[in-house]
Amino acid sequence: MGFSEIKTERISENIILHFLHIEEIDEEIDRIIQNSIVRICEWERDDLDINIVKNGLKERLQNKRWTDLEIWLVSEFFIHLYLNYIWLRQECLYKNLEESISIKKWFDWLYSDSNHEIWLVESKSWNITTQHVSHKAKINEAYKDLSNKVSWNSTWGWEHVINPRENAYYHAKMANSDESLYKQIQKFDALFREGTYNTINKFNIIPASTIFFDWKIVSIEKVENFETVKQDIVTRINGKNIKRWHILCFSQKTKDLLINYLW
Repeated sequence: MGFSEIKTERISENIILHFLHIEEIDEEIDRIIQNSIVRICEWERDDLDINIVKNGLKERLQNKRWTDLEIWLVSEFFIHLYLNYIWLRQECLYKNLEESISIKKWFDWLYSDSNHEIWLVESKSWNITTQHVSHKAKINEAYKDLSNKVSWNSTWGWEHVINPRENAYYHAKMANSDESLYKQIQKFDALFREGTYNTINKFNIIPASTIFFDWKIVSIEKVENFETVKQDIVTRINGKNIKRWHILCFSQKTKDLLINYLW
């Protein structure tokens, strides 16, 4: 199933739910990858050959083979792919500046829309065999992380406070972002330094969930039933402070789809 077959529904005035199961990389997704992979992985470097970029991504996946990072990298690539497909602008790097020590970008990713408004993205993914895994749980986890990060209730395990907005700024610079976006990040940075923290209802957000089946058929109907997932999420977000949301619920037949495609 390609992106054109994704099921979307406006579940409130400010919230759109996007729902898709990817069984294979079909001709449509292949075409989108061909058009987007250089921009996703290397920003807007027109000088790079697409095969070099593909080989670099394949090596990166192989280095993370059979680890949790492999799952995260695969899910994140397809979310980047889809957000580029719906014409949001990627204002960050696909990878962290120093992946080995996991320097953060304030949140998973930064995007902007045609009005130069910021969208914060947080992605959560796991395997269907994990106990109690569900889109509802992963969307709620992504929302909580975003809420904690903008209000600075999270240190990601560090023993000292780091201002990740600085890193968001450098990522945006590397992605050749618009000057108005730098100014928005600088404004958040100044508030942080003053000890004034934000609340999530001031931001456009994209909480994303990806569940991998890895050839399992158990519980697929539970995860893939659109109406059930929609009702679960509507119940979960009831009463939350909201500006504008895109909620992404993706699933894939196996985490190996991408590396098999690149091979």
